[in-house]
Amino acid sequence: MNNDTDSDKIHDWTEIRYFKTNPINPDTDSDTLDDFMELNFYTTNPLTNDSDSDSISDPEELFVYNTDPNSADSDGDTLSDYEELFNYSTNPRAIDTDSDGMPDDFEIVWLLDPNNSSDAELDFDNDGLDNLSEYTNGTNLFLNDTDIDGLLDGAEVIHYKTNPFINDTDSDHLLDGEEVYIYFTDPVNSDTDNDGLIDSQEVLIFFTNPLLSDSDMDGISDWKEITCYFTDALKNDTDNEQLSDGEEILGFFYPTNQYGNRTGFFTTNPLNNDTDLDGLLDKDEIVVYLTNPNNNDTDNDGICDGIEVLIYGTNPLTEDSDQDGMPDGWEVLYYFNPVNSTDAEKDFDGDGLTNLEEYFYSTNPRKDDTDNDDLTDYEELFNYQTDPLDEDTDNDGYLDGWEVENGYGPLNPNDPPEQTNPLPQTTKKPITVGAIALNILFAGFLGTIAFTIGWFTIQTIRKKKK
Repeated sequence: MNNDTDSDKIHDWTEIRYFKTNPINPDTDSDTLDDFMELNFYTTNPLTNDSDSDSISDPEELFVYNTDPNSADSDGDTLSDYEELFNYSTNPRAIDTDSDGMPDDFEIVWLLDPNNSSDAELDFDNDGLDNLSEYTNGTNLFLNDTDIDGLLDGAEVIHYKTNPFINDTDSDHLLDGEEVYIYFTDPVNSDTDNDGLIDSQEVLIFFTNPLLSDSDMDGISDWKEITCYFTDALKNDTDNEQLSDGEEILGFFYPTNQYGNRTGFFTTNPLNNDTDLDGLLDKDEIVVYLTNPNNNDTDNDGICDGIEVLIYGTNPLTEDSDQDGMPDGWEVLYYFNPVNSTDAEKDFDGDGLTNLEEYFYSTNPRKDDTDNDDLTDYEELFNYQTDPLDEDTDNDGYLDGWEVENGYGPLNPNDPPEQTNPLPQTTKKPITVGAIALNILFAGFLGTIAFTIGWFTIQTIRKKKK
């Protein structure tokens, strides 16, 4: 019995069971290729004469056009073999028929001639890129600014190295064309001046110079002025005192004064032209008066620098302007002249002590009996050795003056005896926490009033001087 009826070298049972071919016809699809050759050599489909359905028969692809009968696009250029052969006359076995660097399908899509290599050098949109470069960069052959950012594609690719598909290459919210032609910033660097602010923030929000990290040239970068110090990045002296913000923030050299001290670097407040609120501009303190702009009483004499300079005419660098041994603050407190040394030897209260001695002993130079014990300050100090600041030196309950007048010892707490008439007694009273608190509050209240009056006085003087 014959097991291969059509003599195609394939067992009838195999044809029927596995390949579905005709066991009595060696060429089931009648394409002139017998079933055995299609299955074992050409790997084509023996059931159809066009295995890849490209409208070209398998034997034509194999023996006439030398294309792949199992692939409708033998060269992988997205054009079918049939289109290449019969529509465009291109080579179905070559992606780039004319070898101009542009694939056949690209040329056809962009209306170029895939059989003419000269069109690769043409520049249809006059953007500075020939057609081959447009293909290489993926830009539009007929639109000279593919991303519509104000820069020609050629300029983006060749000169600025920007992305011709993205209108804001550095993502700084400015079009590449705006950066190049309007703001002159770097379109591939979002922060052209590397100051911490992106170019659009400088141009559109803060109006600083995107090409200069320190727009106002004060020594502080724009970013730090805006985000750290809150100074004006467009004005090098935010508080109008003739010290640049950089000098105030980074430190300003403090010259040596006539006493050879208080030198060094000081940082002042760039938002307040009078950092220590003493009535003197920081610049004047540093350059003119050589006072400390961070200390409203440079010489610690109890008078703020502004009042010393503008009201009393005293030296804010020394606590004793007239060198009479009495600090300026003490002299002002008792209505002396802090720039006249002759008042040191005077005795205004007539108690026998000079004003200088009163300062030394901490007594009141305007009152002959500082502690109101009926003994003058001089008598207490030099006759009885009692404390002129304490009405009852021995703490026995009796005024020093009464004890002296009645023959008792003001330094002996055991006399007079207890049975002695106790009048007059000391006016001392126990000091309570409440009393201390009230005194502190009252002192603070008076100090606030005095400071306020002094401040407005200084401002008035400064305005008149201007």
